[in-house]
This record gives sequence, C-alpha cells and structure tokens, in this order.
Amino acid sequence: MEVYGKNWLRSLFYKNKRVNKSKDIYEDLIKARDAWFRVLSSHKDSFGRISLPHPAPMLTEKHIEGCYLLDDREAILKKMKIESVAAEVGVQTGEFSRSILDICSPSKLFLIDIDLTSYLIRKRFSTEASLGIVQLHEGDSSSTLKQFPDSYFDFIYFDGDHSYHGVKRDIEAGKSRVKEEGFLIFNDYTYWSPAECMEYGVIQAVNELCREDEWKIIYFALGYYMYCDIALKRHQYSV
Repeated sequence: MEVYGKNWLRSLFYKNKRVNKSKDIYEDLIKARDAWFRVLSSHKDSFGRISLPHPAPMLTEKHIEGCYLLDDREAILKKMKIESVAAEVGVQTGEFSRSILDICSPSKLFLIDIDLTSYLIRKRFSTEASLGIVQLHEGDSSSTLKQFPDSYFDFIYFDGDHSYHGVKRDIEAGKSRVKEEGFLIFNDYTYWSPAECMEYGVIQAVNELCREDEWKIIYFALGYYMYCDIALKRHQYSV
C-alpha cells in the first residue's frame, strides 16, 4: 500500500460535502498523520509503512461462495425472517434497534448493553417493552447471552465490544444460541477504526469462526468509511 501524501487527504475530505468543517479536519489529519509516523517510526517497514500487529487469517473461496454484496446494513435486516426472535448486542442510542423493529417486526427483540441509561433506552422502547416485544438486559453481553437456551434466536446482531477478545467472547456465547439455520451478524467488520484511531478485532475473530467452525459469509453490507457489516450462517445451512 502506498503511503499517500497531502493531496490524497485533501481530495478525500474536500470532495465529501457532508463532512462539516472539512478544511479544519484536513489540517488536523495532516498533523495527526505526522504524529502517527513520528511515534511509530520504529515500526516502519522497508516501504515506510507501519507494520500493524495480528493479521487476521484469510478466508477461502468456500467461505465466500455465493455471498451477496449489499448497499447498507438495513439491507441485511430485509433478508431476515419476519417475526423473528432476535438480539442486539450493543445498543448505544437505539437507532439501529428501531430499524430492527421497523424492518423485521420481531416477535421478541432482546436489547443487551453494558449501560442502558445514557440514551434513555428504557423510555424510548417503553411501548414495545409493555407489549412484551422488547426486553432489556443491562450487563456484560457474553454473560447475558449464556442465560438463553441453545437454538433460541433467529439472529444476533453484534455491535458491542470491538476488541478481539470481546468479539471472541460474544461469538462463543452466541453461536450455539442461534438456531441451526440462524444468522450471526457483525457490525464494523473492519481492521481499523479511523474515527477512534484504534484497532478492531472483528475481522480476526469472525474469520477464525469461519475457518475453525465452518461458518460462511452470506451477506456483506457496505458502510460509511468501510465500517461494514457481515452476516454469517453455518456452512451446511447456507444454501
């Protein structure tokens, strides 16, 4: 990968009219990039690139054969069964929770988050909770998922702890809790978060699941700045 110069950064942010104060962001990115290379100078390779740690295992043709490319994550929801039993790990503002309700009309939606108070989630979904459609669970996601019986969910949507070990814990807790033909869906299938300047472990954990436990990618949905989504199914139920 070429180490891009200032012209590339300028074109990226000046052409994106949806980014407010793009000139200020461009200037700050230049400063941040210079600081990045200065701090990590000892980790440069012969091409002047930073050698990042923990490369994810690569997938093979059998893991992606027949995969559908979709335009956004809501398009994945449109592929899910109506009146499903679903869980969302990592609720934050509840915006995507609302999308799940509106698009999938689940019979039950379990919202799991370490903190449900910051964005008034209980108030926002009080109507659905009173109808028994939404159930709220506050606490560690992997521990919460273990409280459910095996083969319970039609799909689980993961958008919680993005560290490698956090995603691995959620996978281990969740993979047996989806039905045999059910889906595991992961937000932010990316190696690096540009908004946070930090490594994500989603790709590594998900690729290991595919390679070691015979899961297959069914849907790959694009996202802004390549915060993409990916939906997996057990290989024998992927047809």
